[in-house]
Amino acid sequence: MWPVLVALVALVGCGTGGSGSDESSASATPNPPAATATPSGIGRAWAAGNALVRSSDGGRSWQTLRPAEGLTGVSFADRLVGWAVGTRILLRSIDGGDTWTDQTHAVGPSIIRSLNAVTAFNATRALIVGGLVPQIGIGMLGHVYLRLTTDGGTTWRLTPFDPADSFESSTAELRRVCFTDTGIGLACGRSASSIFNRKSFCALSNDSGGRWLDISDRVRANTVACVGDSTLWTIRGLADLTQSTDGGRTWSDRSDTLPTDSRIDVDAITFATEALGWAVGTDDTGQPLILHTSDAGNTWKPQPVPATGSGTLKAVRFTDPRNGIAVGRGDNEPGAIAFFTTDGGREWGVATFPPGTPGLRSLAIVP
Repeated sequence: MWPVLVALVALVGCGTGGSGSDESSASATPNPPAATATPSGIGRAWAAGNALVRSSDGGRSWQTLRPAEGLTGVSFADRLVGWAVGTRILLRSIDGGDTWTDQTHAVGPSIIRSLNAVTAFNATRALIVGGLVPQIGIGMLGHVYLRLTTDGGTTWRLTPFDPADSFESSTAELRRVCFTDTGIGLACGRSASSIFNRKSFCALSNDSGGRWLDISDRVRANTVACVGDSTLWTIRGLADLTQSTDGGRTWSDRSDTLPTDSRIDVDAITFATEALGWAVGTDDTGQPLILHTSDAGNTWKPQPVPATGSGTLKAVRFTDPRNGIAVGRGDNEPGAIAFFTTDGGREWGVATFPPGTPGLRSLAIVP
């Protein structure tokens, strides 16, 4: 068992509101992510940015659920129960997004808190990641933030975290998180020192988010993907692509499999199977980019994207090898853009949004 950093008490001391408990030593028995049947399509999809939107037709059309201010993450356990997070905001829905309950009070109002990503395992268990910024230090990074709920969000407890460098962990934030089918978790973001070098900040869990270990000395990443039982991927732009096939114990540099154009930038990566994956971002002309691998990352090739003007794709998800959605924002007329596919990306269709829908940053889909 990984040692628990005594200094975690400093995080606990930041305080929470409501009836939540910060006693990280009182850990519940972790539950692995809920197993699902083999999907045959997209039942519902949600996307978040400066609005919360939903699609019920495989990503072809979207409706606005509510305006929002700077949402950075959304995740649904099924077609009804999910969470959305952002700066100083935590929302939960139990009706597919028709209505949302504000749970921000459960994680405490006394800190300017950046909640960057959320993973919903099931209707009662979810994990949020981000960073803390003291009010006297606006614009500076604070402590890495990891909280877990096992009661539907009534309470959120700080999870034990073992940093390799206590200074790095006190000046860092986590931005993306994913889990394998067996509950191996990977969360990555940035530290204050990343301003001066290419170092990222990454944490690994082997018990569905119950405990975390700092692995920043092993990988550099802006975004992450988890697939199968123990395969993990990280990517940073197109300069660094790494893969682990043993649950994060060892890593291989796979950067040489990517296109060589240094002006291409990748913002998100996902896999439908061990072999089939997609990465999205912006190409060398400023157009939305979709890369695809069909051989477990040995080669990556662009897929044709409909002409929509300049812009960038910020998130991509697949429920199965054929059905997927990518969302982002346009640059010429800033607003939401999204593409959908039913054939593994050989063809992508353009989604429609209500007029004025702002750009999107996060995506969740369920069969």
